[in-house]
Amino acid sequence: PPRSTPSNSSAASDVYKRQQLLRSAEVFSAFTLFSSAFSSFLKRKTPCSLEMFTDIESHLGFSSSFYFISRVPTLRTFFSSDAVFDVASIRGEIEKLVSAGFEVGLHGGWGSHIDAQQLLAEKKRLETIASCRIVGIRNHFLSFSRQRTHRIQEESGFEYDTTLGFPDYPAFRAGTAFPFIPFGRKNLFELPLVVMDRTFSKYIHGGVNALYRAVIDSCDIAEEIDGVVTILFHNVDTDEFGFPGYLELYRRLLSCFKDRGFYVANGQEFIEWWNKRRDVA
Repeated sequence: PPRSTPSNSSAASDVYKRQQLLRSAEVFSAFTLFSSAFSSFLKRKTPCSLEMFTDIESHLGFSSSFYFISRVPTLRTFFSSDAVFDVASIRGEIEKLVSAGFEVGLHGGWGSHIDAQQLLAEKKRLETIASCRIVGIRNHFLSFSRQRTHRIQEESGFEYDTTLGFPDYPAFRAGTAFPFIPFGRKNLFELPLVVMDRTFSKYIHGGVNALYRAVIDSCDIAEEIDGVVTILFHNVDTDEFGFPGYLELYRRLLSCFKDRGFYVANGQEFIEWWNKRRDVA
């Protein structure tokens, strides 16, 4: 069966999202996103409880990856659609995630995909806060440079990246349903991103039904070849932020995965499993 790796973003909100919502006349969603983000910036706390996801997953016996932006927020990072709260303010919640078996990964800050010094600083800060080794990363806005990103990620000690996906369309961007080692790298896997919730709540506005169909169709394709489907959900796509049905859809999808007997793991677990599989082969 296909291997599904659900992952979540801790990025609370940003100006770009607000602009996109305003352009599409979703004024209520834009207002709630912006007001909550600005409030969280002032309080330096995330406005969304991570338990919304962990409760669903724990009930089904799953544990996903949670990616956090670790740079210290400033007015510049807020208005440049970057860090809007200080991850250090939720150290206790992150420690609970780790102790419960969830993976904590880095949500690379704006520009870190081409800045080795910044990337390493963000990784070290998150490791200090989470008191664990950080092996996985996904970049902000799926930012990626073929010439530099994989190289500096490997040099910074990451074991996998899961950035390579289309922000505005669900698809196997890398042309494969399997993790792979990028050209020129030795110790870094790319775990391709296939479906993202924000594709449907921001870019093409297809809603929960279209998102559900995209995930199921992708799983059907992967199931035929024993492939992998990586899905990404954000903690702002919830009823309270003007996106009704997205959290319930998350529950529905994971229940479907369990019913179909899929192997569901977080990024770190999957890469460890993949390496063992490769050694046997």
